Amino acid sequence: MKNICISKQAELSGHAGPVYCLLKLRQNNLLLSGSADKMIGSWNIDSYTPNNFSVKTNASVFSLCHIHPLNYLCVGLSNGSLHIIDLNQKKEIKNIVHYKAPVFNILYNSHKRHLYSASGDGILSIWDTDTFKLLLNIPMGIFKIRQLSLHHNHLAVACGDGNIRILETEFYNEIYKLNAHQDSVHSIKYNEANNLLVSGGKDAHLKFWDVGNHYKLIKSIPAHNYAIYAIDFNSDQSLMITGSRDKTIKLWNIHNYEIIKRIDRKNFQAHTHSVNAVLWINQQIFVSSGDDKKIIFWKVDVT
Repeated sequence: MKNICISKQAELSGHAGPVYCLLKLRQNNLLLSGSADKMIGSWNIDSYTPNNFSVKTNASVFSLCHIHPLNYLCVGLSNGSLHIIDLNQKKEIKNIVHYKAPVFNILYNSHKRHLYSASGDGILSIWDTDTFKLLLNIPMGIFKIRQLSLHHNHLAVACGDGNIRILETEFYNEIYKLNAHQDSVHSIKYNEANNLLVSGGKDAHLKFWDVGNHYKLIKSIPAHNYAIYAIDFNSDQSLMITGSRDKTIKLWNIHNYEIIKRIDRKNFQAHTHSVNAVLWINQQIFVSSGDDKKIIFWKVDVT
């Protein structure tokens, strides 16, 4: 791979608490951020400035999801509630009180028009987005479900018992169970271009799974010093970023599973605390957020 240079583009500090989740709104080029300060902030991606849209909630914001065809914003809170906001009308249309533990992840399946929510009490729920009626509750055990990822008709579930469960999305039956990590699986992400599933665990390992070969384990890497909280890929899915509790971000070559850059406070003026979320905006720009209340935009130049 050619020489790669990383540069910080902007550091935003509008939140009063740790920033747990990030979401890009495609139609107006906004970045949304959810924080322990009970606020959803919004930021202009082009100018790296605050936007005038914000939402006040009654608990820490752990997860965000956009239902693009309806322009609905789904918000998962630390108190277990799931809020649906109509962005056209700028008002809440549904408050779903369903869980007793935090809603760690929300995912929309546009083909099925189903919404998936994953909770800290080990329950995966499937909702009809036309009515927001509960279609199915799937208990996954007593451990937290941290993250979900979707690839065609496969739904991957990151479980707190160290397993990844793969469900088919017709009837939501389990078709694979991967004994993935020594402890909780904190992050998972499909790389569709390379037919991979990548997982990160509390054990600080990254694992690469071959989707086309019954999820055979391809590679296991001791990637960070502490838990890996976030994984994402750039537009052509050739580069991967990971964010960790060890306060670092790492840039990877997805084709050979090798690290390209270690982005830390000393060399890049990166985060001072745990990195909770990472998100590619396009082929060159990605953003990170952490317990230090910061949101940082980064640029990747290939020369």
